[in-house]
Amino acid sequence: MVFMDKPIIIKKEKNLVNAIYRLTLGEQRLFHYAIAKINPFKHHFGEIYKIAVVKVVNFYSINASDAYKYMYDALDRLFERSITYYDELQEMYVTCRLIHKKYDNKKGIIGFVFGDEISEMVSSARNFLSYRLYHTINLTNVHANRIYEIILYNLQRSPTSKITKIFEVSNLKEILGLVNKYKRFAEFRKYVIEVALIQINNHTDIQLCFDIRKTGSIPTHIKLIAQYTKVSKLKRKWMLYKEKIKILHN
Repeated sequence: MVFMDKPIIIKKEKNLVNAIYRLTLGEQRLFHYAIAKINPFKHHFGEIYKIAVVKVVNFYSINASDAYKYMYDALDRLFERSITYYDELQEMYVTCRLIHKKYDNKKGIIGFVFGDEISEMVSSARNFLSYRLYHTINLTNVHANRIYEIILYNLQRSPTSKITKIFEVSNLKEILGLVNKYKRFAEFRKYVIEVALIQINNHTDIQLCFDIRKTGSIPTHIKLIAQYTKVSKLKRKWMLYKEKIKILHN
């Protein structure tokens, strides 16, 4: 079993981790699975990446009766998506599409071509985030996945096993694609921050807690404190995952 012996690793360059964009859960899963299947050492710009829909459905245990339609719809929406990131060399914002072309043979195989900018971000040899994709299988909140990646990128670069990261509320909302949503901070805290942290703490390899910083009486900053989950817990999660894969492939 490939999943059991060699966990699927996803790799993203810093600009992609911190980019401004928002995807649905289906789009996010399809995009991440495709990135994880790329061999960064053999990646060619303009290359078509083909994926069997059943593999994505099984990996994420998508049990809905319309699971295939769910993934086809995700591909269609993904084709229309763009991201904005900060080009550190040119000191300006750049907006580009996530995928350049999409393919569908109507027989359970889909494929797409990443744009050159995205291709560079998933095959970079520096400033990249790398993690086992199974850590995010149970993250059903799209903001949880984004916050997990942003925090993990910083945690992987920390000389200790613990970090503190402070975000301006407005900046974090922008990164998550929520500039025009949750006008009241109480709603942003309840429906985004608290939900995301519960899922991250229950299902991933890191633990998070947060604190609110105010300017006067207005909440302006969120302080996130992160550390890795204990190894024993990770081992139990991995064993449960292997059993799950056995059932899916029997």
